[in-house]
Amino acid sequence: MRLHTVANVNLYSYLGKWYEIARIDSLHVDGCNVTAEYSLNTKGHITVINTYYMHTPDGEKKQSVGYAKVTGHIKNSKLAVSFLPRFLKFFDPLFSTKYWILKLEPDYSIVLVGEPKRKQLWILSRAPEVTKSQYEEYTAAAAAMDFDVSKLHKTIQQWS
Repeated sequence: MRLHTVANVNLYSYLGKWYEIARIDSLHVDGCNVTAEYSLNTKGHITVINTYYMHTPDGEKKQSVGYAKVTGHIKNSKLAVSFLPRFLKFFDPLFSTKYWILKLEPDYSIVLVGEPKRKQLWILSRAPEVTKSQYEEYTAAAAAMDFDVSKLHKTIQQWS
């Protein structure tokens, strides 16, 4: 089954902070809040800052900084994301992740992001939590796109 993206993405509306609600990813990190922040940089690419706040007494924080660029798609729904250092950017085609926007609320409040091999998937929200019906709607959409939602890990967002 061919994977289809949303019809159009306004990148300016997409920028900002997103909370990870759930993920399918080999790099799953248990026991932490996860956020992703997107901003436009001076080169016209999107700076990506993924932050992991550990659920420990000291609240340890880890960050990954990378960038994303639209990949030959005028609708802005297909991007390539890389976390390689800038001096290694010539390796980007080998190590970047395809970041396809598969389902998006009209108000940009919730998004389903995946990649065409269906090994990675994220449900992101502008708020730390979504309703049960919203979660079920997005997992059902992922299942209909042939993602193995049994591998979906919910992210426990514990903000004080």
